[in-house]
Amino acid sequence: MKTIQLVNLKLRNFKGIKVFELKAAGADNMTILGANGTGKTSIFDAFTWLLFDKDSQNKKDFAIKTRDENSKEIHFLEHEVSATLMIDGTLLELKKVYKEKLTKKTGAIDKEFAGHTTDYYIDEVKAKKKEYTDCVSDLIDENTFKMITSPTFFSEQLKWQEQRDVVMTIAGDVTDEEVIQSNPELAELTTLLGTRSVEDARKIALQKRKDVNEQLQNIPVRIDEASRNMPDVSELDQQLLTDEIQALELAKNEKQSELQNIRSGSHAAELVIQKTKIEGELEEIKNRHQKEVYAATNEQQQDIYNLKGKIASAEDTQRSLQDTFDTLTKAIEVKTHQKTQLEKHWYAKKHETFDEHRATCPTCEQTFPPDKLDQMIANFNNEKAAALEKIVADGQALKDQIESNQKQLDYEEPARQAAKEELQSLHVDLALQQEKLAEMEVNTTKVENTGDYVTKYQELEEVKKQIENGAQSKTVRESEISNGIGEIENEIATLRTDLSKFETISNINARIEELKKDQAELAELFNECEKMLFLTNQFTQAKANLLEGRINDKFELVRFKLFRTLINGGLEECCEATVEGVPYTSGLNTASRINGGLDIINSLNEHYQVAAPIFIDNRESVTDLIKTKSQVISLKVSKKDTKLRVEE
Repeated sequence: MKTIQLVNLKLRNFKGIKVFELKAAGADNMTILGANGTGKTSIFDAFTWLLFDKDSQNKKDFAIKTRDENSKEIHFLEHEVSATLMIDGTLLELKKVYKEKLTKKTGAIDKEFAGHTTDYYIDEVKAKKKEYTDCVSDLIDENTFKMITSPTFFSEQLKWQEQRDVVMTIAGDVTDEEVIQSNPELAELTTLLGTRSVEDARKIALQKRKDVNEQLQNIPVRIDEASRNMPDVSELDQQLLTDEIQALELAKNEKQSELQNIRSGSHAAELVIQKTKIEGELEEIKNRHQKEVYAATNEQQQDIYNLKGKIASAEDTQRSLQDTFDTLTKAIEVKTHQKTQLEKHWYAKKHETFDEHRATCPTCEQTFPPDKLDQMIANFNNEKAAALEKIVADGQALKDQIESNQKQLDYEEPARQAAKEELQSLHVDLALQQEKLAEMEVNTTKVENTGDYVTKYQELEEVKKQIENGAQSKTVRESEISNGIGEIENEIATLRTDLSKFETISNINARIEELKKDQAELAELFNECEKMLFLTNQFTQAKANLLEGRINDKFELVRFKLFRTLINGGLEECCEATVEGVPYTSGLNTASRINGGLDIINSLNEHYQVAAPIFIDNRESVTDLIKTKSQVISLKVSKKDTKLRVEE
């Protein structure tokens, strides 16, 4: 095993530490004491920066330069870290000097700051950066070094996937055969796997189960759909339909024979056939032209029709909202006028007085007695007060109604404006669509003006002339027979449509039986997938137990959990270190975390066959450390030590 020990570590102007020297001289245990803020962690930072350009937290971009009392960087200082290492009895000295780079521009008097530079030294000989990094790399791998020098690096700075890779490397994987042999229930898995791995078989089973399940869920829908497509034949008789078709076919054959006789006896009959054919061709030309030329205008007309429907709906909405607006506005106007009249009435009533003439009887013109007059004044005042109170109450009621109407008006107004804007927008769209339709119709060529139609129409006119000059009676008879044949054919077509419903039912029933058969086969396949997934889950659990057992045998204190059970019963890969059942990342006290980290380092030392100095921060939290194969440098808080102090 390669053993790396720290003999001496020197710092100068590093992270606020002006000068410090750790004279380890290969001692197995050293303690650096100091109050909080004195720079204990900076010692470890200096050591990792010297080797890998990073601090102890694995950060490359951190503040190296010393700062003054105002937290400003002090310029023109060199920041130096050097260490003497003992590697299997051989000394190696490494040093790095970080300093400012100053340049003098042409014509300038003073030099200006132009960045930083780092000088590298190996055994006091200046080296290039690559030579230096190669030297360190030959000494030890960076990641390995960090894992075996810090008790917290493995569990706090490595991702769980990286932790898992490391512990799996230490313990070694287990083969599928070993796992299957460990559990008799897995014996069948060997045959089921064939040449596939367990993981591949599980992925295939998961995907196949998903696909099969989707098909199984779809089959009842397809059966229901097929059943709903069954035609209704409750009022039909299959045999009767067959007999009627046969009878009509005989009648049709007779008429066709009669027609053939007429045609063979006269050229006029042939002309009628020719005329019918040409008319059919003209109709085909019209239909084709209608389909090709007018398809776009038909679609445009449909769009206009839809827009008009939307406009009618929008007008109804806008009209309803406007009616509500007008009603509320009128109500507010009327009630506001009424309220104004009440206010005028209140002011008039308020200033009304008991006139002197009221003290005299209007009949006899004698003055009322004093007691009678006092009662009259009191009554007047009471009536006036009651009248004023009623006016105020009526005014408040009107005010509440006005506010209620205004609140409703404010609530309705956005909808009215939106309806108005939507209606305007729809009218604009309608105008555009109508303009587009007009343009399309102007540019549309009529079928009568096409070359094919004109040529065919001329042929038709020529045939008509020939027919008119022929035997008119034969032509009429032939037409009657042809029409009769057509009517029979229409009847046959209708009956055949009804008869085909029975064939449709037969086909649908056959399809439903086929779907039910597929359903049974898919259910069996689904069960096979479930069985494979169950066995692979059992396999994964057995493998988890074997792996965790094999890995945990490599550690004294720490136990690793490599798989987490999911809600669905499956397993998910993880990597969680525990000490006495408590997870490292939650609830574990500092002492257990550090000793757990040291236990991991011991196993890493054994696996990688290398030991290096271990820096333990927060050492004051640990009473007893487990034994290690490495040199231990403890960083311990000591309130009385305002400056860093080293003790063995």
